[in-house]
Amino acid sequence: MLLKCVRCCAMLAVCLLLNTKLMAQPWHQLTMDDFQGVPPGSNSAYVAYTNCQIQYSYDARKRNGQYVLTFYVNMAMNHNKSWMNKVHVMETGLLDEVLRHEQGHYNMAYLEQQELLQAFNQIRYGPNYQYQINQIFNTIDTKYRNLNQDYEMDSMHMLNRQKQSEWNAWFRDQINSYRNYAYNRNERW
Repeated sequence: MLLKCVRCCAMLAVCLLLNTKLMAQPWHQLTMDDFQGVPPGSNSAYVAYTNCQIQYSYDARKRNGQYVLTFYVNMAMNHNKSWMNKVHVMETGLLDEVLRHEQGHYNMAYLEQQELLQAFNQIRYGPNYQYQINQIFNTIDTKYRNLNQDYEMDSMHMLNRQKQSEWNAWFRDQINSYRNYAYNRNERW
């Protein structure tokens, strides 16, 4: 039940400064069908693994002395790399609990994407825009890597049901906080 969010450079649209365009995937409730990967051998200490990827890239143009940047930020769950030991989960009756815990890993990646979209949109970029962008990404990425570690430690990989419940409430509150923004809807402005 680990999250390995692969961070890369690549897709989706956010044009910044005066003409802002936002586009993002809507939040998704995980099901057993989202886990298409093959579990490791029977020696694995884990019953599931969620693999999400956050990618970003940008185009920069100088117009009238200002830098106009178009960002592409994408978060996707890699279904073929995400796996669940379905036999074990079904035999032990833990499917709902495992899905709730894995949803937390997905939520973490989703929240990182939302925060990146918001942060990229709030900055006026100067000639050192590459540095600014890297700073924003690295700061937010580090925050969510640390949060993911805290999530696993606090919830003890879902075994601490009280802590898991607290995290579930925290995720719900955080996701709801983005409802005031267009970042959580699949639409263009």
